[in-house]
Amino acid sequence: VDDSALIAEIGNITDDEILQSAPALIAILTRPRIREVLDTSTECLIADFAVATENVLLAATALGYSCGWLDSPFNNSQARQQTQQLLDIPDDRLLALMVPIGRPAEESPRREKKSFEERASWNHYDVSR
Repeated sequence: VDDSALIAEIGNITDDEILQSAPALIAILTRPRIREVLDTSTECLIADFAVATENVLLAATALGYSCGWLDSPFNNSQARQQTQQLLDIPDDRLLALMVPIGRPAEESPRREKKSFEERASWNHYDVSR
């Protein structure tokens, strides 16, 4: 979604400042059954859209964009339904989350990560906390 009027409307529907001000939004969809029941097949749907979203985040970050994962505004069924109608999302799909995306206003320092050896262990749990 890159239409500023649509983005503003989504922000108003969800009452979410990030969704109101992002230059663009990526809608992540799944199948409606995910909200009905939690079983092995819905666990696969959750894993599918989570992996797809992570790949979107990694690709966008590699291209120099700043982005994040926002699902809480769409846990509100009314906000989710209104947003789906606004975007003409068909009934056989469910808006799971949105990824607001844009260029960072300024460079920020990256936090230091522990070395691989400090984060991983072999054959038994032995990770320093």
